Amino acid sequence: APKAIVPETYDYHMFFGVGDFQFDDKCGYFAATNVCYTDAQRADKHEKPAVFFFNTKAQDLLVEDGRVVGVFAERDGELWLFRGTKGVILATGGIHEDPEMTAYYCDDYVNRVHRRAYGFSPDSPCPYDYTSLSDRTRTADPNDPLATDVIKYERWAELFAEGQWWFDVRRYQIGQQEADYYKQTRHGPITWKGNESYVQPIPQLELERNKNMQQSTGYPGI
Repeated sequence: APKAIVPETYDYHMFFGVGDFQFDDKCGYFAATNVCYTDAQRADKHEKPAVFFFNTKAQDLLVEDGRVVGVFAERDGELWLFRGTKGVILATGGIHEDPEMTAYYCDDYVNRVHRRAYGFSPDSPCPYDYTSLSDRTRTADPNDPLATDVIKYERWAELFAEGQWWFDVRRYQIGQQEADYYKQTRHGPITWKGNESYVQPIPQLELERNKNMQQSTGYPGI
């Protein structure tokens, strides 16, 4: 697949329609994920095209002579063995969709960060500790949607001034909630159009690199 650095951005999950355009090593990251995914599966280009398995839950690792050489996974009610002839890469995403794991792991870690931020030892209780992930946060308005959502509030407090809060709005699918609460920006009233509003315009440089690329829906004339 084309070489590319692919950070997690609010639009790489949603980009489609690159056709058969051949990207070079300077492939823009807005298009890179979709290109890598589709290109890697092309039998006409690769002797061994990639195969992607979704809804497949890893159960255990296969270890031989001290090396991880495969993974056992459950798929359609059956146990499959996937062997990695060149290696096995383990990666993970967030746990925010699993309330049980979030409650188990996040309480302590959030408090450790809090303690350090307020000048306390991260390993000892302090007056700023949360007792649960639904505690009252430090929002000015008790009706703020984040007033009793510790994880989202702490991420907002860390990210908003850096222009990164949008990533969480997209990830958590809380655009409508944000629009209903804030109602307007300094540029005027907020009009939320459902999923369409999560899509951002593709930068002009990306469009110039690929003439087959079309601007995102809702941004005519850019």
